Amino acid sequence: MKSSNKGRVCVLLTLSIVFLSAQSASATLMGFLSTPDVDGMVAAGGWASPPDGGGFRLDWEISQNLDLSWHYKYTFSTEDEEPLEKYAVSHLILPLSENIEQEDLYNFSDNVELEFGTFGPAPGNPGFPIGESIFGIKINLTGDQTYVEFDANREPMWGDFYAKDGGSPVAYAYNTDIGITVVNLHDYTGIPVDGSGAPLHKILTPDTYIPEPATLLLLGLGGLALLKRRRA
Repeated sequence: MKSSNKGRVCVLLTLSIVFLSAQSASATLMGFLSTPDVDGMVAAGGWASPPDGGGFRLDWEISQNLDLSWHYKYTFSTEDEEPLEKYAVSHLILPLSENIEQEDLYNFSDNVELEFGTFGPAPGNPGFPIGESIFGIKINLTGDQTYVEFDANREPMWGDFYAKDGGSPVAYAYNTDIGITVVNLHDYTGIPVDGSGAPLHKILTPDTYIPEPATLLLLGLGGLALLKRRRA
């Protein structure tokens, strides 16, 4: 299945940095996983690559707010960046740090239901790789949302994902390197790699780290300087 449903990963931060308006204190981290091209994503059903399906693409866009929290946005589309239409996302599973609290994530987009726990192979997660699991959050979408967004007081880390639709036959997708340890887990401005230095297909999700008070002060002063420059 992996050889016929290939995927690609692109960490756009290595190519471009988009500076935001005064509503943000930092640059935007952007990237995506998509079918086809290289073996970065397993996708089946309506999300398999043409001619079997329309393909699947998951984009992320992450920025830091002026209060030093982080804004996370995940967008779903076909590999040609068209609406998923019939094969809309039913739920998305993202990993979280082991010490995270539910209140660390907030301001979710409308029409979603949240579950926290450990998720793995189950009737509700068809195609989830045997022997793997994700500790984190399951975001249930109740409409035809094309994206999910929320705020968190945790900075990004490299992690996995799993998504499915609610159709029949079921479409699902996940990154092929699910479960493989990232040695530079917290290096969210670089490329995720394994112990031998080989690039991994991962996405950015909320991390364990909360800045120390001194770091918060420095970042806050930087944010104020940015506001002053923009108001001048």
